[in-house]
Amino acid sequence: PLNPTLPTSPTLIGSTKTDKAYSKALIKELKGEEKKLQDAIKEGKQANKAEQKATKKENKARKDLTKATRKEFKFFLKICDSVIFFLMLNKKLASARSKHEKACIDLDNAKEHVNLKAEFHQKQISEQQEKVVLIESFRNCLLK
Repeated sequence: PLNPTLPTSPTLIGSTKTDKAYSKALIKELKGEEKKLQDAIKEGKQANKAEQKATKKENKARKDLTKATRKEFKFFLKICDSVIFFLMLNKKLASARSKHEKACIDLDNAKEHVNLKAEFHQKQISEQQEKVVLIESFRNCLLK
């Protein structure tokens, strides 16, 4: 029985008037239960739609996060490439600087060597001229 306060046994119901009242109450109760059931179904459908909408938003958020993560990773790779390029460039610059310093030292050494050779050659010329002057003066002395 849906309503325990209403009589269920035909002997307890009595007259047809009571039967009609019981039937009306039973119908009213059934309609109320049907309305509750329809409301529950409606709420279930709304909850299902809300869940689908939330799932859709969650999937979109995941997709956006994945996309953002990919962009961030690509940016990170570009930064790594830039750092590697900078380090290689720095290494090449240090190598070029070292080669330049060595070339400057070699140039200074070569200039010093040329200067020494020039001094030696000048000294030889000077000594040769002194010899010529001495020989000339010696000849002049002998001829007198």
